[in-house]
Amino acid sequence: MIVLSDSGPLIALSKINYLHILYEFFEEIIIPQAVWIEVVEKGKERPGSKEVQDANWIIVNRVKNILGTEALKHEIDIGESETIILAKERRLNKWKQRLCVLHLIC
Repeated sequence: MIVLSDSGPLIALSKINYLHILYEFFEEIIIPQAVWIEVVEKGKERPGSKEVQDANWIIVNRVKNILGTEALKHEIDIGESETIILAKERRLNKWKQRLCVLHLIC
């Protein structure tokens, strides 16, 4: 199963030293570019930053539908927007694969 994640689950699992569980349970873990920027670049020295950066099994994808992301980011943050749009793009392009989107509400 393919998993797309926004920043919440990555940060939460990193805080309890369980980020690796994603790699153990799922064949592909994908995050959009905005989540990478939020967790690794802007979140430098915060929980999840080093863990996500060092996890060479996390795949960073760019969103193609920029207009969709722009429309959503007025209601939710950019990382969540890109995760939703990327999930829609992946579902259309890889319809035979199961897809799961991880989101953590804090």
